[in-house]
Amino acid sequence: MREYWIVNPETFEVFVYTLKDDAYGLPAVADLRSPIPVSIFPGLSLRVRPEDL
Repeated sequence: MREYWIVNPETFEVFVYTLKDDAYGLPAVADLRSPIPVSIFPGLSLRVRPEDL
């Protein structure tokens, strides 16, 4: 499974697109300030503190 992320640093939104059946569907939308699981690396999640941007 592959994915790519689009991050908006002004709104802290993350759009996570996941490849399924050779196509990317609608993204999952998440808040960058909360832990976001990385599906291609089980057990890994990412979170960014606003002061780090």
